[in-house]
Amino acid sequence: MLLAASLITSIGGLSLQFVQDSLMFFLPLFIMLPAMNAMMGDFGIVMVSKFTTYLSEHPRPALQKRRRFAHHLFRDMFVVALLSTAYMVMLSLLLSAFHDFPLTSLFVFQTFVITFLVVFTLFLIIFMIAMTFGWYAYKRKKDPDDMLIPLTTSIADLGTMIMLALLIRFFFGA
Repeated sequence: MLLAASLITSIGGLSLQFVQDSLMFFLPLFIMLPAMNAMMGDFGIVMVSKFTTYLSEHPRPALQKRRRFAHHLFRDMFVVALLSTAYMVMLSLLLSAFHDFPLTSLFVFQTFVITFLVVFTLFLIIFMIAMTFGWYAYKRKKDPDDMLIPLTTSIADLGTMIMLALLIRFFFGA
């Protein structure tokens, strides 16, 4: 699993080379990329560790209790993701304005849309992986933390760069 996570991260690093020219044209997104990578990786770590802790505290949870926990975890973390994303976008736009980057209302709107789409999509993917494979690993008497933390952070790194590149091309044609 660690080898797969390393390969995924390496592919993400290579994809950054292809996106680099596009990102330099969009300074706010370039400023935001490391923060978005870190944020999505951290969400993966927190989701997996909270789910693992829940399973260790409730060895045989009923399906209803598991669902309630998953809904609660999703809702709470999604609110944090939305607030963090809004803060990250505003800060990157502010830093870009200090560097005399021309900000139009359309560009600001597109930056918000791109960022929220990336975060929302990756949040859903990471959540589904954490819950599905976390339960699978737990049933097989394996520690979900050991398997899923490297995997979810790698998916977050690769997914952020690929989705950002695709959405930049879609919205801006660059």
